[in-house]
Amino acid sequence: MPALAAAAVLLAALAVPRAARIGEVLSVEGGPGPTETESEHVYRLVRDEFPRPIAQFFVVTIDGPVRVERPRYGALLDSLTAAAGREPYVSRVVSYRDAHDSSLVSRDPRTTFFIAALGAHESDNAKPYTLPFRGAIDSAIARFPHAGDFDIHVTGAPALDYDVRAVSMGSAATGRLGVFV
Repeated sequence: MPALAAAAVLLAALAVPRAARIGEVLSVEGGPGPTETESEHVYRLVRDEFPRPIAQFFVVTIDGPVRVERPRYGALLDSLTAAAGREPYVSRVVSYRDAHDSSLVSRDPRTTFFIAALGAHESDNAKPYTLPFRGAIDSAIARFPHAGDFDIHVTGAPALDYDVRAVSMGSAATGRLGVFV
């Protein structure tokens, strides 16, 4: 039994330094490496070949207690899209109210989403914009009466990458602590 405990301590001693660097080595959206992935290639192609590409974007989903055509839903959507559009790293915002596209509204018309596209330069490294963007959306929600009646979420590749990194780093920290407890 002491040999098993010693082996566990040795294994933990080898694993902990690597686990401590998980935030540095984990990158969901790629990055410099020996080979370019297909998605990196397509991202660069779209960014370089189109005048206003949408390479990275946030998606804000809104699920409400009333139909999207109701004035208070429209006012909330307008408030959120305006807040997103004021962010300096957002190049454009598209919602069903702009696009007049019913595919951006759920069948029961109580759920919709809008897209906040990042500028071409900001798309090169979109992760740092997740917290400021969520903060802008949260501020708009806080100023809107009855916003608590709506279920609002920010997602998209930069937000997902940020969330995956945060959860992984939290799990690594918990795992490190668990080794010594």
